[in-house]
Amino acid sequence: MRTMKRVIILIDGQNLYHSLRNLGLRELDINWSKLLHDLLEAGDELVRTYWFRPEKIQDIFLHRKIVAKNLISEKYPKREEELLLNLENLPPEIELEIEHDLQERKLWLSQEKQKFSQVDYKYSQIENEYQDLEIYRSGILKIDPYTKQILTEKGVDIALAVKMIEFTLTGKCDKVILFSGDLDYAEAVKVVKDNMRKVHIVMMNKTETAKSFTMSKKLSFMADKVINIYEEDLRLKYKKKLNITPLPIDD
Repeated sequence: MRTMKRVIILIDGQNLYHSLRNLGLRELDINWSKLLHDLLEAGDELVRTYWFRPEKIQDIFLHRKIVAKNLISEKYPKREEELLLNLENLPPEIELEIEHDLQERKLWLSQEKQKFSQVDYKYSQIENEYQDLEIYRSGILKIDPYTKQILTEKGVDIALAVKMIEFTLTGKCDKVILFSGDLDYAEAVKVVKDNMRKVHIVMMNKTETAKSFTMSKKLSFMADKVINIYEEDLRLKYKKKLNITPLPIDD
């Protein structure tokens, strides 16, 4: 009797987010049950899918003095030295500009935190919709209110790599399917292969001739198999169909 191969799927949420956005798609658009099971080979048994994303958002604390210095440097370069020496006694019109700038950045922070909560709710919807899929929240998403930029995720890739190694060393899987082409996972992939487990890597591409630039060549060489999914596949095979109930026809 042939033994089933136990498979764990690990999804780097940020990597997947950008891959789908580059193709004009969202996570909620995809039938994940069909897509994930189509990644399996004959004799595979999907144990669980872990989808990694940040647990919380972390911002840099807004200091009025820093806001003031940045504004003066940008808008009053010729008076910068004079104004910086008198930060506690600035002209009223400049004080108003600083207060306006400070409030605008506070509003931006609030909106970004609200967006994060809304997005997290959508991931919870995905988790509730699909059996054996878990949204694994770990790490932080760092944002900078001074530049109004999302900086980076911290700790998410480490959590994924640790899980990959944990499942391998505890013998809980025979194969890992990884949604990411990030070279940061190279050492974890090496541990999997050194312990005689298989690693398949999934990449999403526009077309066969325009493959994703996010895939590390080194990582692709380490994988036992690279699974390429193209935009056409996503739209024709895996995009959810809208359930539109036809309106009744009046007699």
